[in-house]
Amino acid sequence: YNVVVQDQVGNKSVYGGISQTTAGGGDVVAPLPGSGGTVGIGAVTATSINLNWSYASDNATSASLLEYEVRSSLANNISGVTAAEASGVVAKVYTVNINSVTISGLIPNTYYYFTVIVKDAAQNKAAYVTVGAQTSPAFVTVWDTTQSGVTGSNQIKLPLTASGSYSFTVEWGDGATDTITAYNQPAVTHTYPSSGTYTVVISGTIIGWSFNGGGDADKLLNVQMWGPLRLGNDSGYFYGASNMTITASDILDLTGTMDLSSMFD
Repeated sequence: YNVVVQDQVGNKSVYGGISQTTAGGGDVVAPLPGSGGTVGIGAVTATSINLNWSYASDNATSASLLEYEVRSSLANNISGVTAAEASGVVAKVYTVNINSVTISGLIPNTYYYFTVIVKDAAQNKAAYVTVGAQTSPAFVTVWDTTQSGVTGSNQIKLPLTASGSYSFTVEWGDGATDTITAYNQPAVTHTYPSSGTYTVVISGTIIGWSFNGGGDADKLLNVQMWGPLRLGNDSGYFYGASNMTITASDILDLTGTMDLSSMFD
């Protein structure tokens, strides 16, 4: 900067000059994603995918102060910062110094694309390489706890059978999760914090399912996806489920099922 002074007749004189750099104004270099920008896939469930990556580095901002955002899409259209911000959905907001995140609330048996954007203190950004992964298939159903049944008005009971085989994870739709390995395990009956309609997601091995005209058949409202369900061979599978509709577009696996009597109400 220079200051010029002038009198009434136009005579001028110049003060000595001074310079000053504005904070951060000189940094125009984007961070460098770690490991060539590779994003790894960790644990995958029916409704979640874990992502992990190496920390980025930067010419001006400390690595521990770099921020990371995750974007997702159902199409491969999020390569690079501009495309990711235009077409991707924010799956994880900018967070300082992270290199792993589990993205939850996903749709079973669906392929997703992900990218990570890293930014420095001067708002320079760089994108990691896009990666894709598919969530696991699931048996997805909708229940209304207030309908009549053998459990309370804020409960449901899965109609598992003594002849069945089980090793599955159930997400009850209220944030609770259980692992089921036996038909008579107490956890096959779930108590919700309040009465209402809930979506239940089951992934893993589930062989054997039969209301046979009883149980909580009336509480089952809809089958959205058959997924890994195998009915077994005890008949009466959805018999009594008078409120049930089917919107599933996949095909029910009938492996091992010979007796289809009283399959539906």
